[in-house]
Amino acid sequence: MLLHSFGITQTLSLDFPSWSISAEWFLYLLFPTLAAFVLRIGPRGAIISAIVFALMLAIAREAFGLRDWTRSTFDFGMLRALPSFAAGMAVCGFIERAPLRRLSWNWVYGAGLLLIALMLSPTPAAVTIALFPAFIGLVALADRSGRPTFLTRSPFPALGDASYSVYMLHALVMLVAAEATNAAGMKGLLALAALTSATIAMTIPLALISFRFYEAPMRRWLSPSATPTYRLRPAARRRSIASE
Repeated sequence: MLLHSFGITQTLSLDFPSWSISAEWFLYLLFPTLAAFVLRIGPRGAIISAIVFALMLAIAREAFGLRDWTRSTFDFGMLRALPSFAAGMAVCGFIERAPLRRLSWNWVYGAGLLLIALMLSPTPAAVTIALFPAFIGLVALADRSGRPTFLTRSPFPALGDASYSVYMLHALVMLVAAEATNAAGMKGLLALAALTSATIAMTIPLALISFRFYEAPMRRWLSPSATPTYRLRPAARRRSIASE
């Protein structure tokens, strides 16, 4: 029923990343209201509202003895997704209001490396989350320039197609890899390296297969009249990165 981020369970389900689908479902139900709200207050107002909501959420969760809002999942994680969703709508508004603005891909590369460094550092998660909408805006502006980027070359388009399958499958693969690591008696950094390598090595091929034989056919079945054809294809025939 896609309700497992609504605070009705006591823990995550087996495939724990799936809580986010529940959060997305919550936001899709709210989308008409959110769209009307953002159109009325404008992109700047949407950003301010997202910040205020995040602060209120953090205060409320602390008052009720719940985890930090950036770590919520089954415990009302759908509310955690709302500020980012509103910020994404605001970024769309900013981009549309500046139709002539362009950026070099170098800005995207630099910002991407910065985000990775922040995610690997002790930087508060709220800071990194706040920077992601801005990063998406940079990607859209760079893509609008029409300049070449290595991101359109193989294997990146195929990996982009399979990225959601990677997200949904990696937890299950990791559980199997963890059992194998434990059975082999590995400990410490060796076990961590083996677990990470095995998870990546198994997840990506499975994700490509899942996209080709499940996700793409399901998209065509659910939207038979849609113009885009969802299949692994050469970069030159793909839609723009911004449209993804």
